[in-house]
Amino acid sequence: MKKGLFTLAVIFTFGILSTSCKTSEKKEHNKEHVHAEKTVYQCPMKCEEKKTYEKEGKCPVCEMKLRKKVEETHEETHH
Repeated sequence: MKKGLFTLAVIFTFGILSTSCKTSEKKEHNKEHVHAEKTVYQCPMKCEEKKTYEKEGKCPVCEMKLRKKVEETHEETHH
């Protein structure tokens, strides 16, 4: 009886561990497709508050060189 109960406990534990690992891998895989990075440019003095530009250049207000800023965008993926 003890061997049977021990065997059942080992099988149950192994089953839970193997399914929990698969779930976390799937979630991490989906996160990679949801977040994408986009390079934008912004004035270092933030003359126009949070306004960003798609191309490199100078700030139209203070004429300082725009700096790179990485924005995180959220995209939906359809499987």
